[in-house]
Amino acid sequence: MANEVFIHHTQIKQALRRIEMCHRSPSISREPQGLLLSGLAGVGKSMTAECYRDRYPTERNMEGQIMPVLLSSIPADATVKGVQTSLLRSLNDRKPEQGTKEAQASRLFKLFLECQVTLLILDEFQHLISRKNARVLQDIADWLKNLINATGLPVVLMGMPESREVLDHDKQLRRRFSSIQELYPFSMRDKDAVLEYRRFMRGIEKRLLSHPIGLSERDMLIRMHAATEGFPSEISKLINAARLAAEGNGPLRTGDFVEAFELVIGYSHERPRNPFDTSIAAIRKWPGVRRELGDVA
Repeated sequence: MANEVFIHHTQIKQALRRIEMCHRSPSISREPQGLLLSGLAGVGKSMTAECYRDRYPTERNMEGQIMPVLLSSIPADATVKGVQTSLLRSLNDRKPEQGTKEAQASRLFKLFLECQVTLLILDEFQHLISRKNARVLQDIADWLKNLINATGLPVVLMGMPESREVLDHDKQLRRRFSSIQELYPFSMRDKDAVLEYRRFMRGIEKRLLSHPIGLSERDMLIRMHAATEGFPSEISKLINAARLAAEGNGPLRTGDFVEAFELVIGYSHERPRNPFDTSIAAIRKWPGVRRELGDVA
């Protein structure tokens, strides 16, 4: 049974298009175009990056490996040297930790050429700015500018919304990363948002479930949003848990979602009760749900 499903909803399609334009930018401009793709955890940033990388799989030949798209996730509390170590490891450098920051950079730039890297995607970029001060931000900005200048590579940064602080700190970098897109959880605040959310749920139902159960019906949309706040990763996690609860018992039933909610989501101030065994009238009175439904209640 698949643990995750990736539905190409409108925001994801837009993000993939932005990445593609960034990737192709060196063919139409002397200066590659950077992209910042930001959003809270669970909106689909990492899966978007993996989806794009998979369009350009790594190949091996007699001379070594060809890696058109290098995707690297920045570890927590990383330094610039730590990021370079991670990149060198991704490129199969024999001793990625070895050398000064400058020596690492020299090897890294050489491997970019040897592996024919044409796009660099740095995920979890916010980990580089966990220690927020002017010197740290400037060091990161300088490193990024040097990397782009030395390699001519377009770079995609992915991270939490605070990742933008690095760009705001340096005008030259802000100009190079003028393309910015933020991914958001699904909403029910207007008719267009509900339509997009409904399309996503239909896609989930078609891809994950053997029998339709009405995931895109109005009341189920409200229950699901009350449980997950519209985050795609939480929706997938909840549905997969319900599938586990129903395994061997036929199509999903309401009780499977009740159990799944208890197992993988749980209660909070915004979710005082289990939305799958609470009336819709009661759920609509929850503060978070009332705010979310807005004019389309």
